[in-house]
Amino acid sequence: MAMRRLKMADREVDVLVLDEPDLVAAAALERVVAAAAVHDATCRAAIERGLTDEAVALYIRHHLDELPKLAAQLGGDDPERGFLALLALATIWVTPDGPRFHFDYTIDAAATTYVLSVTLDESGAVTSIDMES
Repeated sequence: MAMRRLKMADREVDVLVLDEPDLVAAAALERVVAAAAVHDATCRAAIERGLTDEAVALYIRHHLDELPKLAAQLGGDDPERGFLALLALATIWVTPDGPRFHFDYTIDAAATTYVLSVTLDESGAVTSIDMES
């Protein structure tokens, strides 16, 4: 596994390749990293549109139930949108068999092991959103 860190906005994001990358996967990862801000915006828009998606809804519901202080802070008429605004990109990773790219978002890495993992194909199109640990 190869790993490095990428500075995005006010935080550092882990970038890693699972297994040993072939030249195609390594080159594709470099293209994704070069356009990370664009892909991040694409992923966040997909998560926002996916508020009714099972994985997104489960992630929000689970964390609002498990983190009552967070739920109290969000309050208001639309705590789900407030919750999504707090999501932070934690990891970008690639699987060499494809390649497929995954942008993993967390509400708080210190408080939960669960992430919303958005999968992109090589063209940058979102193919799935999953809750993973």
